Amino acid sequence: MMSRAAAASELGVSASASEDEIRAAYKSKAMQWHPDKNRGKPTEKEATENFQKISAAYKIITEGGDGGDGGGADGGEADFNDLDPGELFARMFHFAGGGGGGGGG
Repeated sequence: MMSRAAAASELGVSASASEDEIRAAYKSKAMQWHPDKNRGKPTEKEATENFQKISAAYKIITEGGDGGDGGGADGGEADFNDLDPGELFARMFHFAGGGGGGGGG
C-alpha cells in the first residue's frame, strides 16, 4: 500500500500540496502518460504502467484510499487489471454543472 507521502511524490508534489497543486500535477502527468497518447509507440507499456501509478496516487490523496479497489482481502498490491483509465480520467475532469436538461414544455 502506498502512503500519502509516497503518493504525493509519485505526482511530483509535496505531501502538504494544495488541492489545486495536486490536481494540476495529476492532470499534467495524466496527459503525458495517458495510454491513448502513447498507443503504438515504444513507450506504450511504460505509459500504461505510469498512468496506473499516478491514478492510484491521485486516488490515495483525494479519497484517502489505498489506491486499490477497496475489495482486496489479501492486503497485497493493488490490482490494476480492472482499472479503466478512461473512466478515471472522465471522473477526474468532469466539472459538475447545474443540472442537465429538462427544457420546459
